[in-house]
Amino acid sequence: MSSEEKICRKCGQGFTCRADAIHLCQCAAVPLTAEDREYLSRSFEDCLCFDCLSSISENTTSED
Repeated sequence: MSSEEKICRKCGQGFTCRADAIHLCQCAAVPLTAEDREYLSRSFEDCLCFDCLSSISENTTSED
C-alpha cells in the first residue's frame, strides 16, 4: 500500500492519506475517542481530512 490522494468525505478538501506509514498520516495526530471512531465508521465510508477530524475531536472534548 502507498500514500494516496483522497477527497475528504465531509468537506471535499483534498489531502494525502498515508495508510502505508500510518504513523506519518495526518489522522494519526488527531486524538479520537471510541465514540468518535464509532461515529466516523457509521457516518463515512472513507477518510476525512485533518480539519474535519480535529473538529469532530474538539466537539467531543467540549461536550465533556
